[in-house]
Amino acid sequence: TAPAVAPDGNRIAYASEEVDFDLALITPDGRSRRTNLATARNEFDPVWSPIGDQFAFVTDRSGSIEIWTRSRDGVWERPVVTPGDFGDSRTESLGSLAFSPDGRTLAYQRGGDGTWDVWLSPVTGGTPVRLTPMPNDGVRPWRDAPTWSPDGEWIAYVKNDSGRVVLAKARVGTTDSVDLLQDTVAFSRPVWSPDGKWIA
Repeated sequence: TAPAVAPDGNRIAYASEEVDFDLALITPDGRSRRTNLATARNEFDPVWSPIGDQFAFVTDRSGSIEIWTRSRDGVWERPVVTPGDFGDSRTESLGSLAFSPDGRTLAYQRGGDGTWDVWLSPVTGGTPVRLTPMPNDGVRPWRDAPTWSPDGEWIAYVKNDSGRVVLAKARVGTTDSVDLLQDTVAFSRPVWSPDGKWIA
């Protein structure tokens, strides 16, 4: 951006802008901030594990978008979700990470092949599982922002249902799903209350 031509017309100076997301930590009062993970590649969308010794994040450090976990002290890190987990299907985006209450499973949104859907992967790595089945009507789904119920039985999420954004929930490990609220706001991130009675 901001090109400037040299007086002799032989050179142009310009500002080169690059996206470089890094992970930072900040105290609740905002007084202390420090970088937690910064590389020449992107790291974004962090989420803490409920067991507290690790966090997950999205990165493109290998050249493709992936989900990694890292210990809080930075001693170890490892990939959890990689392009190879989805075979020939191209992963275009990953985000909206959410740990299960026991810290063993990660829910996230994956965009690929014209769909954006919620998937589940073991934190130790392994085969991803779609939260809800693909629609039979040929419509490509858009589902996002998974949040686990405190008992780990359900995941609430937002979805686009024929142009309407709906808050829904699905029972983990089954095909059961329930629409909870019509006409919610797209790109919102629902959250369960600690007692599991409410979703904000």
